[in-house]
Amino acid sequence: FQAEDGIRDIGVTGVQTCALPICSLGIVVARAASKRLPLKNLKPLLGHPLVAWSLRAALASGLDRVILSTEDDRIAEIGHQYGAEIRYRRPLPLAEDFAGSEEIAEHALDWAEADEGRKYDVVTILQPTTPFVQPATIDACLEEVQVEGCMGCITGRPCSEPPAWLFRKDERGFAAPWLEGEVRGEREHSQFLEKLYIPTGAVYVNKVDVIRKQRTHIGRPLRFVMMERERAVDIDDEFDFVMAEALGSHHGFEI
Repeated sequence: FQAEDGIRDIGVTGVQTCALPICSLGIVVARAASKRLPLKNLKPLLGHPLVAWSLRAALASGLDRVILSTEDDRIAEIGHQYGAEIRYRRPLPLAEDFAGSEEIAEHALDWAEADEGRKYDVVTILQPTTPFVQPATIDACLEEVQVEGCMGCITGRPCSEPPAWLFRKDERGFAAPWLEGEVRGEREHSQFLEKLYIPTGAVYVNKVDVIRKQRTHIGRPLRFVMMERERAVDIDDEFDFVMAEALGSHHGFEI
């Protein structure tokens, strides 16, 4: 995802000219108001703030421009230290718990297009809570979204808990299979079940029309790029953070 001579063209503003047939904007979303793990985007992970991992991967990828979307001065300052562009700030209403990802992306997209005076073809949302994503994975998503008929591409991993094995509580408090039927026969053995996949949360690449017209951050038709299980850790709480530290340390992950 470099120019033919292997050198990216960086303008004085730090914005690249489009090296691909598509022009791509990357948005690293990092708010401060996390409830389950307060200020998790600033929490040190293997010697670096959590937000720094996705930022560095995005900046090393083929994305044409990467901006940090945060409402918080502390996160913005950390982002700046790791090379992020921080002139954009997310409005406080879009940092609330239930703000939609497509709304967050559209606001940043509108700002970037007005700032540069050009239009983007593709918007990429990157979540620091899946910190071990690699630049090559982001680039693979950018390639996949160019497949004919494709509107979106996200990172995923195989489901480790098949829906056929899940139970719910019925109205009397008894366990009942979530899907119809019994967990027996071929349904007992994962090798006989249909392979299913779950988003990792690391990367959501979409054509601009997905954000503006479909009003979602998971465009259809959709493609997947698989992440290795050890890199697909998704941090929501303290337990997840401890697991991420252990996995990152065991596998020698570096920023």
